[in-house]
Amino acid sequence: MELDDDLQELDINNDVQNQLRRQHYAQQHEHDANNHANNRRRRERRSQENVNSFLAACRCNIDTFDPDTANITANDLGPMNVKCGYCQALGFEVEFKWNQEDPPKKHMGKMCCNQGKIILEPPPAVPIALYKLYTSNDPRAETFRGLLRYFNAGLAMGSIQVDDQTVYQGPPGAFKVHGQIYKRIGPMLPSLPSVYGDGTPKCLQIWFCDADEQADLRVRQDCGVRRNRTTYRRHKEIFQLLQRILSSCGNPLLHRFLTIYEEIERNGTDPDDVRIVIDINPSEGRHPGRFNAPNSTEIFALLPDQTAQNLSKYAILTPMRQSDPRQNPIRRIPDFFSIHDPLLYPLLRPTGQEGWHRHMRITSTNEKVSVRQYTRFNMMQRELHNIDPEDQDHTVQKYCICHLARKLYQQWLCDAWAKVESNDMGWVETHQSALFADQYVNLMRRAAENTTGGGTTLVALRKDVVI
Repeated sequence: MELDDDLQELDINNDVQNQLRRQHYAQQHEHDANNHANNRRRRERRSQENVNSFLAACRCNIDTFDPDTANITANDLGPMNVKCGYCQALGFEVEFKWNQEDPPKKHMGKMCCNQGKIILEPPPAVPIALYKLYTSNDPRAETFRGLLRYFNAGLAMGSIQVDDQTVYQGPPGAFKVHGQIYKRIGPMLPSLPSVYGDGTPKCLQIWFCDADEQADLRVRQDCGVRRNRTTYRRHKEIFQLLQRILSSCGNPLLHRFLTIYEEIERNGTDPDDVRIVIDINPSEGRHPGRFNAPNSTEIFALLPDQTAQNLSKYAILTPMRQSDPRQNPIRRIPDFFSIHDPLLYPLLRPTGQEGWHRHMRITSTNEKVSVRQYTRFNMMQRELHNIDPEDQDHTVQKYCICHLARKLYQQWLCDAWAKVESNDMGWVETHQSALFADQYVNLMRRAAENTTGGGTTLVALRKDVVI
């Protein structure tokens, strides 16, 4: 309109006015096209920068990463101080959504509690001596945090067998695995040298030695760094402290194994004739030979005159001590056993807090909790107000030690998501009829024969579809 008014004020004919209009619109179109082209180039340049950043991060070795020299563009999401309105999980502002309730609440969808549908028990307070190792700045605590995977492996009651892809340069690197992860447990007592090996205790077996011998056996393991006498002595002191903490904090798993050992020693029973049974979902009164059976997982000893009855098909039976060199006493720990995490991660579950199992349910709704939901809920950080009853200073434990565990937490996270994927694949394997797998087999056979079974070729029935 402004152009038309200006042209009306000029005393020129219509042809000239039309020509001026065309020139003006052409210039405006060219200006808009240039703006669009500049914006497109800007978006492409920004996208390429993001791709370059991503590729640089993929090539980055997390064990030798130096943020000061790395050519990676920082992406600042701001402080992680926004809380979920249902489970109080902490997150970044960009991760949250608003629901339609009155009043509306912020939430992160399925990332934490799925809008209050999955609310699990918070982690209990841990011994204050262990919490100080995770949070204080004294040299012993800093050494502990720098080698958490090493100390956890020395105290674990089971072992992990995996195709380890970790890059070890200096301290233990980020936990990288390829293929299946196997968690195993063996006999409670080491075999006699005349039967197999040299009789050196390993994993669970170390817990039945005296305190000084336990620390000596654990500190001999390779920690990934060179050690002088001072460092070696400090590592041994840390192991001795951790042994005292786990022995005195009421860890039920450790207490059960020690009780079985003491009972066998008191009765004078030959360990070669005793079997250890770890089963899920025990029945009350099922076995007269069990000691201190817990609610969801049962650990007991089978004496020579007893036979296993009513055990689940997933029960673990292993000899208390290997007596036959031809037998393999190592047993796999199923992912859905509640003792899985306490056995393998004693520094994350020092009080023996049970992990996920197949029959885990939400108390309020009695709905089952999947391993994916359990992992999502527990991987989120929340503010806690736990206090160790034995702590005379009543120190408030504000954080779950999992989120203070550095590379040990990263190992647990990798292990947990491998468990999620394994559980998904197990569901597919056991639900083939529901997935109509037999029809897929017939389809593949017909495709190989290039026929529908009625004389018509599949090529004749083909229909092109554009997506």
